[in-house]
Amino acid sequence: MSNELMNPVISEIKGILDAARQNVARTVNNELLLAYWKIGEIIVRYEQNDNVRAAYGD
Repeated sequence: MSNELMNPVISEIKGILDAARQNVARTVNNELLLAYWKIGEIIVRYEQNDNVRAAYGD
């Protein structure tokens, strides 16, 4: 292939890879956020002795 044809091909491939990387990063961030949220819930539940709400001033 000539250089004239390679540039659009390479640009298209780079675009596909960049989009895939962004999707992966977004998915990983969402999963980490969900995991941290669940961990926080467990900690709060433990600290509140499985009560939905803490007693006033606790």
